[in-house]
Amino acid sequence: MDIAIEHFVSMAAELEDCREKLIKHLYQPLDGLIFQSEFIFSNFELDKLRITRKFTFGDIQVRSHYNDLQKFLKEKAIKIGLNNRIYFDLKWNERYLSSGKNLLETNPPKQKKK
Repeated sequence: MDIAIEHFVSMAAELEDCREKLIKHLYQPLDGLIFQSEFIFSNFELDKLRITRKFTFGDIQVRSHYNDLQKFLKEKAIKIGLNNRIYFDLKWNERYLSSGKNLLETNPPKQKKK
């Protein structure tokens, strides 16, 4: 659900005027790529938060665990100078360096099958 809301807020033309106000309320989608990121989670932090690099969104089954992870991400974002935890998504695959005009355009190109 978090990823759907992120994409809606990021790209809906109807939200252009209030997007900046909404971004601070977005939760970071907890997918496998986030858990694999050493930029986001150090090995120490993985242990402390009771997660592993192999986790996916389906491995977070208790609401309090989800809330603890979101709180951690919010605090870490502030600590490292990101304005909002959702900006960790821009770090994935160096999306912030892309020339894309919206969130989906910042995804890396798909590799063609041989």
